[in-house]
Amino acid sequence: YYRVVAVDNAGNRSEASETAEVQLASAPTVSDAALPFGEVAVGGTKTLMVLVTNRGPGTMSISNVAVTGRDNNQFAPARRTETIPSGESREIGVQFTPTTAGVKSGVLNITHDKGSPLTVALSGTGVAAALQVSSTVLDFGSRTVAASTSQELTLSNSSGSPLQVTLALGGSG
Repeated sequence: YYRVVAVDNAGNRSEASETAEVQLASAPTVSDAALPFGEVAVGGTKTLMVLVTNRGPGTMSISNVAVTGRDNNQFAPARRTETIPSGESREIGVQFTPTTAGVKSGVLNITHDKGSPLTVALSGTGVAAALQVSSTVLDFGSRTVAASTSQELTLSNSSGSPLQVTLALGGSG
């Protein structure tokens, strides 16, 4: 037979026993290894969620959520700390706000007290606004005072992302 002695990380030892009960801790997990944001208009924002699950015994404390990598300033986690009871999950939002056009990437790092940090690859593409105008000039010709006339102007957005348009009218004469 074997005599079992438990030793914790601090070096504390238990009394010897002929039996032992072992509870293996499962590592925490994230719902996705990667969050692809797709195309987002420059200056726009898109938010995606990642689910963090505490699969081990005891409460899991998340001490920091941060983004690292080449384009870390293009992504932002919605929260930085969290406490997750055993067997439960919490969502952490991540925002992508491209400041320039092009492919962007980063890594979401979730630091916690249950082992190695959890990581999620982040990617997205900033797209420039694509506004087309049916005509750049509207010529109303000569009109008498108080006479009205109209012309049609069509604005098209081919970027697939919402655009904000401010219209200013002016004239001469």
